[in-house]
Amino acid sequence: LLEFYETGERLLFDLSADLGEQKNLASAQPQIADDLAKRLHDYLASVGAALPKPNPDYDPNREPARRKGGKRKGAEQ
Repeated sequence: LLEFYETGERLLFDLSADLGEQKNLASAQPQIADDLAKRLHDYLASVGAALPKPNPDYDPNREPARRKGGKRKGAEQ
C-alpha cells in the first residue's frame, strides 16, 4: 500500500504477482486497502511519527520557479 498524504490517493499492489507495480488494486480491493491504511495509521500513531502537514501556500496550478537555462531552482544539474 502506498498512500499520498497530499491527495489521499492509495495505490495497492500484489508484489507476489506484480513486482513491477503495474496494476493498482486499490479500487478492486477496497477492504484490503482500508485495512492496510488503518494498520499504517495505527502504527504511525503508536510510534509518534511526525506526519506531513498541508502547506497553505501550495498552489498546484502555479509553475515552479525556473532558473536561467530552464531548470527549476534546486533541480539536479
